[in-house]
Amino acid sequence: MTNRIFYSGKPLTLESGYVLPEYHLAYSTYGKLNEAKDNVAWIFHALTANSEPLEWWPGLVGKGKLFDPEKYFIVCV
Repeated sequence: MTNRIFYSGKPLTLESGYVLPEYHLAYSTYGKLNEAKDNVAWIFHALTANSEPLEWWPGLVGKGKLFDPEKYFIVCV
């Protein structure tokens, strides 16, 4: 697992029309991106700011489970 923060100094316009002048996103990654770069699984939890799915989805994320880091490069914001 790798924990990182993505920073953007560019404005982001939301659906509401409100503009964020800059923003940052914390994210975790699990597994490896394959050469074709087609094994990405993007998951997130809309009700928490926690970017570690093993804490809130232990039955679905992990070796031998639906989101298996041996098969997918999992990105969780």
